[in-house]
Amino acid sequence: MGDHRASGATAFEHIDYLCNVIGDRYVGTDGERRAAEYIASQLRGYGLTHVVVEEFNAPQSLIEGFELRVPGLGGRIIDCYPYGFCASTHEEGVRARLEVADPVELRSKDFDGSIVLAAQVSPLEAASRGLEGLLVADMTPWPTYHSLPPSSTREGLAPPSLSISLPDAYAIISERTLSAYMRLRQRIAEAKSVNVSAYLPGMSSEQFVVLCAHFDTVPVGGCGADNAGGVAVLLEVARCLASGRLRRGVLFLAFGAEEVGSIGAAAYAKRHEPELADCRFVMNLDGGGALLGRNFLRTTGPEQLRAFASALTERLRYPAVVSPSPGGDDTLPFNALGIPSIYHNRNHYNTHSHRDSSTLLGIEPLRRQAEYTLEFLTAVGNSEEPPFSREVPEELIQQARKALMPCIGPEGYSNPGLR
Repeated sequence: MGDHRASGATAFEHIDYLCNVIGDRYVGTDGERRAAEYIASQLRGYGLTHVVVEEFNAPQSLIEGFELRVPGLGGRIIDCYPYGFCASTHEEGVRARLEVADPVELRSKDFDGSIVLAAQVSPLEAASRGLEGLLVADMTPWPTYHSLPPSSTREGLAPPSLSISLPDAYAIISERTLSAYMRLRQRIAEAKSVNVSAYLPGMSSEQFVVLCAHFDTVPVGGCGADNAGGVAVLLEVARCLASGRLRRGVLFLAFGAEEVGSIGAAAYAKRHEPELADCRFVMNLDGGGALLGRNFLRTTGPEQLRAFASALTERLRYPAVVSPSPGGDDTLPFNALGIPSIYHNRNHYNTHSHRDSSTLLGIEPLRRQAEYTLEFLTAVGNSEEPPFSREVPEELIQQARKALMPCIGPEGYSNPGLR
């Protein structure tokens, strides 16, 4: 192991740069590319060799404008966010009667010519119901940006959809608002994204473990905990390990295009499947550094993995909830190959909104996340026999395979229906 202890202050410097110098890092944009270059330069600066930037294809849903007004609330503009990869309204927008609907009704009732307000529903459930638009009430004090699967761009699948806050939804209902105006314009396009990898070889084994995080963001602003925080922890762990060697290697992966369906991780796993035969374990850092948050370690693999992760939290007094999980996001492509994983997340309450700011992140939460991650990888990487087996229950392997988009290959996303 290296000579350095994890430093929250050093990790926070990465957050400051990613959030306040680069800013938004949506898939296929200059910001995403600059973030990849920054990560690669930091890894090279730590002395790591085998630093590679790989390009792949990805879809993007570029927002050109959105607005929501309701006459019953004085015609004021309602704070909202669009759904990515849904349909657009006409350029001039649409004004229509407003109906409140139960989510189940969206699957069985026609709403020809209406804008519908509903809660806890996906726009995909409103397909082919004749809606002019859909307003989805998030169970939060503010709206949240959501991205539908890129395949949703096929004609007639999802109506123009906006997310609004629960308080605004109740205000609309209490005023008995009868109509609404909404405008949503977004352009669906093909783009290029990148993954960054760096390998620290093991001293006596071809086996290796993976530490990964995504660096892209949603297109509406927030870019702190999700996932500058995760990237910062990854870079700090890389710095600490770079001056020493473990028995097993460590592969550091920073993924693009996570927010549009974990395309970077899936493309990497497809492109490098033969090499991943020697991978023993994956830890994914998604969400880091929140001052007001809670740590979660969601394990996918044998019971030994959950037990080991839990025992380490107790030894380090790391406050985290450890629980079995069917996997998710950037761990899925690896679980589909039978590789166990931990989804290491510090939950926060500003996901996918402009409120996900670096000002709400702190040095001590970063330090503790980095310390736990460093100790975990060191224990697994240095033990003669790893403390858990390389296995994923067959039902979870099949579940992961079904959850992955079939249109992702070694070159990334490929869908002739993309428009």
